[in-house]
Formats: sequence, C-alpha cells, structure tokens
Amino acid sequence: MNIGLRSHYIASCYAFPLLKHTKEFNPTASPLIVHISSFGGVSYSFNVAYGVGKAGVDRMARDMALELTSYGINCVSLYPGVVRTERMVDILESGEFRKRTNLAIPKEFIETPLFTGRVIASFYDALDKKSVSSQTYNGKSIVVAELAKILGVVDVSGCTPPSLRSVRFLLPSLLLNQFKIPPKQLENILIKITPDVLLPMSFMEGGPPEASKSM
Repeated sequence: MNIGLRSHYIASCYAFPLLKHTKEFNPTASPLIVHISSFGGVSYSFNVAYGVGKAGVDRMARDMALELTSYGINCVSLYPGVVRTERMVDILESGEFRKRTNLAIPKEFIETPLFTGRVIASFYDALDKKSVSSQTYNGKSIVVAELAKILGVVDVSGCTPPSLRSVRFLLPSLLLNQFKIPPKQLENILIKITPDVLLPMSFMEGGPPEASKSM
C-alpha cells in the first residue's frame, strides 16, 4: 500500500496541474488519469495487503473522478487479466498460480503488458474523439479485456483475450485443471466452442480455493 496505492496518489497529484492546463488550453481535450488495479479489488488474491491496496486504488479512482469532473479530467481504474510479467511467468511456470487458483489457463488467454497500453491509448483516443461517453466510464473500474473488445483492440498475438469473469476464460481453465498435463486438443476445442459471456462482477467475490486457505 505504501508503494502501489501511495504512488498512484502522488503521481496523480503531480499530473493534475498539467492536465488542468491541457484542458484550459484546449477545451475539447479529454485529459485522463488511469490507475492500474486488478480483480484483487473485489476478490481475494494473494494476501490481505494486496487486496486492500487494490480496493483503495478503485476507491481513489471513484473519488478523484468526483473531484476532477469540474476540471474536465476523467479518472478510471483498470483491471488487467493474467499478464505475462517477469514475476507472473515464474509463478505460472512453477505451477504456483495453478495451485493457488485451481485454474490451468490456456496460453492464448495470458495478456502481454503491451495489451494494457494499447487499450489505454485507444480509450484515450476514443474519449478525445467523443466516440465513447466519458460519463459511461468516469470513476469506474473497467476490465482491460472487456474495454478492448468494445474498442476493437488486440494483443500482439492478433487476438483479444477474454475477461477473467468470462465463461470463455473460466470454463476451459477449470476443466483443463482436472488434468495433470492438459491435452492440447481439448484445450483448442474448449477455446473454440466456449461462448464469451460475462458473469456478474459479484461472481468474482470470495476467498481463495479450499486447498490454499492454509497457505
């Protein structure tokens, strides 16, 4: 919290004068502050400090949106999916992620860091061109994959990974976890036939899998 949550706040404070000047210089501009959060803001992930920090980021986005609306500045909180960072690669390859979550995630569903950047750039462009309404998103927590689907953004693979709360993400990941080594043919079939239907965000709330509660 002293790093993640605090750094979001301090960076936003330093950015505010620049964004305010931008709006004054160009009244048609759509200045934007983006906080990077995660599903840990609504569901248990890793530990208490992680979840509280992410929930704080989400709340900060909502409150900043309220205070900055009069200046014409938008603020949102983004939820990336499972992102192929250096740390996450270690967790995935060691089997630690699967043990903690009971999910065997197809590689096609793992996002690159560039994907989030592409979505942010596309989102800002859409706001600036008024092709999306700032009132729809301002102060909200938004899933990167869901926004990408709306904006037509793809990852470096040329595909748009599904949201973590999509049936298309959850069903294959849960079924493939029943195998010590998930069959690639079954994985391909599941990816192909499973519909991209979003479950309510409340579905993501809850604690860790039973097997990991003692960790």
